[in-house]
Amino acid sequence: MTKFHLTGVALLCLISTHISALEFHNILSLKPLTGSGACAPFITCPPDITIDSGITNINVVGLPSTSLPSRECGTPSVSFIDDTEIRLCNTEITRLWTASSLNPITGNPDVSQCRQNIVITPLCNLICPANACVDIADDTSPNILGQPTVSLSSCDLIQLDFEDIRSNCIDAERINRVWTGYFSGQGDCPSTCIQNIIIGDNTAPTITDCPENVTVNSTCDNVNWNEPFAFDNCRNTTLTANFTSGSSDFEVGSTIVTYSAFDLCGNASSCEFVVSVLTDGTHPECPDDINVEANDINPIEVTWDVPTYNGTCTECPEGRHIDGYNLIGSINGSNYYVSRTTFYYEDATRAANRLGGHVASITSEEENNFIADNINSHSVYIGLTDEDREGKFMWDSGESLSYENWFYNQPNNHNNNQDFVQMMPTGLWNDIENKKLCYVLEVPCENVRQVGGPTLGNPLFPGTYTISYIIEDGCGLSQCCSFDVNISNKDHRVNSQDIGGNIDRERVLDSDDDYKLYPNPVSDYLTVELRDFEEIKYIGIVTIDGRLLSGTNEINAINKISIENLTSGIHLVAIHYHRGAIKYEKIIKI
Repeated sequence: MTKFHLTGVALLCLISTHISALEFHNILSLKPLTGSGACAPFITCPPDITIDSGITNINVVGLPSTSLPSRECGTPSVSFIDDTEIRLCNTEITRLWTASSLNPITGNPDVSQCRQNIVITPLCNLICPANACVDIADDTSPNILGQPTVSLSSCDLIQLDFEDIRSNCIDAERINRVWTGYFSGQGDCPSTCIQNIIIGDNTAPTITDCPENVTVNSTCDNVNWNEPFAFDNCRNTTLTANFTSGSSDFEVGSTIVTYSAFDLCGNASSCEFVVSVLTDGTHPECPDDINVEANDINPIEVTWDVPTYNGTCTECPEGRHIDGYNLIGSINGSNYYVSRTTFYYEDATRAANRLGGHVASITSEEENNFIADNINSHSVYIGLTDEDREGKFMWDSGESLSYENWFYNQPNNHNNNQDFVQMMPTGLWNDIENKKLCYVLEVPCENVRQVGGPTLGNPLFPGTYTISYIIEDGCGLSQCCSFDVNISNKDHRVNSQDIGGNIDRERVLDSDDDYKLYPNPVSDYLTVELRDFEEIKYIGIVTIDGRLLSGTNEINAINKISIENLTSGIHLVAIHYHRGAIKYEKIIKI
């Protein structure tokens, strides 16, 4: 098993060019994978990929995207474990990605996982000639339709063969030309590719089950339909559309949705239907798309203005579903829930805060009766305590104690340890010691609710994230807001050629005029002297195989870096420039 850990620090990782020595190194260790799951990050794996053994950079195989269910959760760290199987002609890797975030309630990390499949093929491969569509009388020989090329000019192709596998289409003929090549140094591992050749096809694909016209009320509504089907006489059909089912990207008015079907020979057919949207529900303050640039090995934080509710309605929209809680209704601008499990009082307050609310405050007889009627004959915690000052009861929410409903001769602080308050099934209150009870959760009306994408404040890896909000109230308002966050790579990649250009493995190189490194060899402190230190973003020390050991972004004209804890041997100094360049120098620790 190979393990790799990734957190929000500058990081350099290389894959060995020798498949048998494929190795990744731990950067940080994770805590035991336990926790309640409430802070388990959302993780989306990179797509499965096939790469050749000449790839030397981990960034080529991609990083997952992560986001958190709550801003109270800890910054996510990402790791993977590789299950590697070396076969005769390729290496197959099942990469298990794990995203971990600290749960402030349990003190343990919560995790999510996904799998990515990676196939590493030999370095030399065939690249097939283009697919072809010809008339019946045309020459189909390789002299006319082309022969394969090789993936690298240095590859020595020692044998090339092809086999034509013929099949009949309706009113046409199909040839699958299977090319097989053998390369010097790759033993009995052939490279194959398939060229498709269609002869005499003039028949367009057929589209069936074209959708009927669709009408929706608002631009906030997702427009759904059943996809049509496309058939072709030679079974080589591509079906495209200008919109996809489930989209909310339609503007007010009528929009024509077109499905087009193409075959290999360019024969085409289409079908159309109309989507009509009656009203514009877009929130007027919805942000525009956001475009930022980041280093692809460091998640970054992106900020935006969350849309606000500007209405005057005091009725809540329907409360959201919360795992482990029963929604009992809303009153006076809040939704109320009862927990299904029991908590000590301190744990109840932390859980309530994490969910965006607090243990319920009761400020009127109406509110008290509403809760009492819905707690199903149970006693529950309410958010009243005199723990800070005996006899001085205060609501956790900070609201004033303007209403009380104590049971007879309560509160009495029995045994001098009753600092918390339960509502009994009758609706009367009683002070109690700290013990496990269900509690009433009060969550203010959520007029603005995020329904898609990572939440504000989450560190994000490069990629495109669609952020979606719903703005609503209990009086009929329903608006939406959706925008994209696009994070592109600065592409600070390092490969063996980059390193080889700066390192002579037999001697220490002279430094460029931009900087000086001394002493070298070095035993305790390395001095890095910079001519234009304002241009430098980061200085890192990495092993010769790319593992980050230490670094600093506090840059001065003269920088002393302790390397006392480094093992003896060869290491690299990586100097990162603000403009995007990275320069490497070899040092020897003695």
